[in-house]
Amino acid sequence: MKTLKAVILGAGGGGLVYLDAFRCSRASETAEVIGIIDDKPELQGQQVLGVPVIGTYLQLPEMTKRHNIQGFMVAYSDQLARLRGQRFGECRELGLTPITVVHSSSVISQHVTLGPGVFIGRGVLIEPDVEIGNNCAVHRGSTVGEFNRLGPNVWLSGGVNLAAFVTVGQNTVFGTGANVISKKHIGKDVIVGAGAVVIDDIPEGVTVAGVPARIIKTREQRQDLD
Repeated sequence: MKTLKAVILGAGGGGLVYLDAFRCSRASETAEVIGIIDDKPELQGQQVLGVPVIGTYLQLPEMTKRHNIQGFMVAYSDQLARLRGQRFGECRELGLTPITVVHSSSVISQHVTLGPGVFIGRGVLIEPDVEIGNNCAVHRGSTVGEFNRLGPNVWLSGGVNLAAFVTVGQNTVFGTGANVISKKHIGKDVIVGAGAVVIDDIPEGVTVAGVPARIIKTREQRQDLD
């Protein structure tokens, strides 16, 4: 019996992917997504895979009471990494339960620790002794090698490959097809460009790109960290 009513934050492509994966996960056995939350006026009243957009984020506290909402997922894109983390925390302060979604097609060792609110997409492979922090997203076809440690709110786009013994700081985003060789440390608030190959440790707050990956923006040049 489904006992928990939930909402998804974000009605764009992220909301579409999260909802579809949720329906292909064990979380759907005990929870039901009753609505989508999005701030765009033109999306109000629209539907995502049959689920209505029921209001904006500022309306969420009132809607939580009205609809007896108890759970949530944050489906904002990689372009809104810091906002993802912020609203994850705010929803928990409202007393809502973060829902972890693991697509049924993923292959995950039983020796993996997933924090609350983690999203694991279609065809993901995760090896043993991996820790993935709160509100992380690992998208389609990505691989996470053994002994990896991902901090909170890390985003892996499709086709990312993290070799063994990689550590990643919070709020870091990996573009599509990025690769990291083993035993590397990537700091918090980093952007790793699509297709980049990381062969050295990366300090926090920078943007890297290329093969091999090199810093193309320093922390001081990054407006998104203001």
